[in-house]
Amino acid sequence: MSRYRFLLLAFVCIFWAIGCSGGGTNAPVFPDGDTNPAPGVKPITAEPIEASPIHVGDSMNARVPLGLYSLIANPDAGTLEIEVARTAQMHLNGVPLLENAQQLLTLAGPVSFSNGGKQLDVDVKIAHPETNTFFTVFDVHGVLISNGTMGGWNDVELRIAGADETRLLNPDGATRWWNPKEFTNLGMFGYTPGKLGGYISSETAATLNNYKTFADGLSAMSELSELDPLLRGMFSTNSYCIRHYAIYLGGGLQFNYAVDASWAPPTNTPPTPPDDFPALANMTEPYRIDVEEWINTLWFEQWEGYGGNVFYYITVYDWQDNATMGTVRIEIPTLGIDDILWDLKDEGPNFKKYEYRIVMPILDANDDLDVLISVDSTNGSYQTPATGVSKQLRAYMLHSTEVSDDDPVFNQIPTCIMYATTATEILKDETVSFNAADSYDPDGAIIGYEWDFNGDGYFGDAWGSGTAASPTKKYTEFGNYMVRCQVEDNNHAKVTSDPILVNVTANGNLMPFSIAEATTDTDIMSDETVSFDASDSY
Repeated sequence: MSRYRFLLLAFVCIFWAIGCSGGGTNAPVFPDGDTNPAPGVKPITAEPIEASPIHVGDSMNARVPLGLYSLIANPDAGTLEIEVARTAQMHLNGVPLLENAQQLLTLAGPVSFSNGGKQLDVDVKIAHPETNTFFTVFDVHGVLISNGTMGGWNDVELRIAGADETRLLNPDGATRWWNPKEFTNLGMFGYTPGKLGGYISSETAATLNNYKTFADGLSAMSELSELDPLLRGMFSTNSYCIRHYAIYLGGGLQFNYAVDASWAPPTNTPPTPPDDFPALANMTEPYRIDVEEWINTLWFEQWEGYGGNVFYYITVYDWQDNATMGTVRIEIPTLGIDDILWDLKDEGPNFKKYEYRIVMPILDANDDLDVLISVDSTNGSYQTPATGVSKQLRAYMLHSTEVSDDDPVFNQIPTCIMYATTATEILKDETVSFNAADSYDPDGAIIGYEWDFNGDGYFGDAWGSGTAASPTKKYTEFGNYMVRCQVEDNNHAKVTSDPILVNVTANGNLMPFSIAEATTDTDIMSDETVSFDASDSY
């Protein structure tokens, strides 16, 4: 049984269509308008739409658009007005669901404008209207839909809201689902703007739009990293979630909104969420992409030049299995970068972590760099038979990398101070303790210690006990070992200590140490001689 992806075109409406095998179902009923709208919401007469039955496995589900809302910001009045473009009632075996769908939407708290009326900050509350746990849904996304003209991506049909267009500034991710340019089929599987949805043209609409995630355990300002993995992004029945939206209104004061959710029938009835819901109740593409800049020294200064590097860690999380993650791609059009990530640094059952480095790119301005990360899913689609969209299913994250407008002050290197706190002339199978905790960074902090205990020149050797700054090492072989420590500061500069000699002997008999040096010139002609002295050996 594959999961069902619902289009909930609204600032509010979350729909769970339940199907029956074989038998007939009641047809959707579309009222002329809602007689009990939420305060501040204007009901608009909607035209009926036919929704075709969609067969998924052994179940048949009817999909319908339950509502679309056009939002109008008024910076002068400090308000955000919601206009209902389309509403619907869904009857399941004679039981009406979401009859007062508008009441699910609340603007939780005051609306705030800044930046000369160009930025809107608002907390959005979505409440789950049902009490039956059968209707538990997963991965609920509130998608801000706007016009978008920024292209130049590997997928030539991708269009994203640019710097001067209306866009969400604090997204949890980006999605292709339900964009009005590609999802044009009628019914639940299409973007149906109704009479007042004309603010977003199907010709100029962005095909990739940012969203916020609504789930149990998330507060208004939560990061997506705060999701409890055991809850799987669940949105419980008879609950609500509030999320904060920071919206740039560069493309005008009007925009549209859709809510996207995932669901599949539970394995037991009544179910205990989330355990009784299969993995395919979750979205089948990765649900989270983290982009971390662990080094960014990029700069551009007019008449002076440019320079610097930027190094990324990119971590992808998937509810299903990391085996369902396909190609991971990074694109930065202004730098001409379109690369597939291959430098895998870490992975687990549900995540993969990559590193990507850009060294001394050519910069022609100090504008921020638009970075797009996309991850193919090998498990799922855009439900092509219903939506008509045959694109590769992908998860997306839009990231902005800052370019400084000034040549940065260069980092001062740290100082590594290392010494032994126990004897360094030992017997086989004895230990030596070391300490590098007195190391320091004049303009930052020490963030890492690595050790070379055997003198082979490679750092990262394991120790037996203690800490990274004060380890204890057991020596199990005879010999002389030159021990060094390497420290790293918060700007990732590394420096190595002076060596300490560890002499491992048998039965208390210290092994000799040879010291030899030339006492005459070593740059000689043929048949000339060189004298050496090893008298300092001991």
